[in-house]
Amino acid sequence: MDVKSLEIKQYRIKDRDSLIKAEDRFLDGAEEYFPWAQDTDLAQVCETVIPDKKGLWNTPLLLTISRHNNTIGVKNICVKTEKYIKTGEKGNDTDILSIRTRVEDGQITLITITRTYDGALNLKGIYAFLGERLATPLEKKKTAVKKGHLIIPEKLRNYKVSKEDRARYDSYVKMEEEAYDEATEEMPFLNAIDAFRPKNMPDPLKDAVLTYKAASIYDDISIVSPIEKFKATFRSVMNFVMNTEYYTYLNAITGDSTEESFLKFLRQNLVDNYVTPGDFPEEDIDEMLKVLNQALFRLYIVQDLIDDPDITDIKITDWQSIRVRVKGK
Repeated sequence: MDVKSLEIKQYRIKDRDSLIKAEDRFLDGAEEYFPWAQDTDLAQVCETVIPDKKGLWNTPLLLTISRHNNTIGVKNICVKTEKYIKTGEKGNDTDILSIRTRVEDGQITLITITRTYDGALNLKGIYAFLGERLATPLEKKKTAVKKGHLIIPEKLRNYKVSKEDRARYDSYVKMEEEAYDEATEEMPFLNAIDAFRPKNMPDPLKDAVLTYKAASIYDDISIVSPIEKFKATFRSVMNFVMNTEYYTYLNAITGDSTEESFLKFLRQNLVDNYVTPGDFPEEDIDEMLKVLNQALFRLYIVQDLIDDPDITDIKITDWQSIRVRVKGK
């Protein structure tokens, strides 16, 4: 079965507080598959019903969210998921703590919570097990293009010209026309008026320089880290590339090596220098590489403007000044 909108996301849960937050964030409206867990608090399931064999919260939990064709059926997908975890990942000692489903947007959202003692549980294989497949990069690019939007100040948004203001302005213009017709060398036109007003009343919204909020790559990422910490790590890695590994990076963009090999190198750098010391969650590595790829091998924030179909002109005057025309205006 060819499925083009599948995706899988994983989050590591290390303590009770994180579990409660994850439950509030991800499990709303999802129905539990296991009868014995349907009326039991999830924290109680993880701590007492199926306790950690290595001691309370010594082994992190893995919450996995994946989307599937609704033709599989809710009950069928739960039964097969349980079977896959128990038999499909041989060599892994895994506790299945929860299997939940939610039907949304014509697909089944499958949510599993597991605890694996040996190695890592690779749930991406569930698609093949169910007869599905993950979307290819080309298929993912075919999704709808996200557009930005103008940020219009409230004062301009609510701006209206009253009949009195229009009549007053028209009277000024009429006085100017009379002054122009009666102008002499002794009393030039501009000396006869207090201020020049164009014939057509100015439109503040039309003449204003507005801020355009472009769609951003950060809109599409799903991360465990707070966004500011994620961006701080991104800046740190970019500094490492530009100062320490600049020539390695040049080799990748000139063709002496490949983009794939450089991103693989950065993945290992993230693991060694950020994940292992506990400064960055392993679950966010793929999203970080997505942002790094756009920054290093595309045009970073400018790429978002280029991809926006409403933007017709882009003018970059310096590193912190980018002007655009939206639909030619």
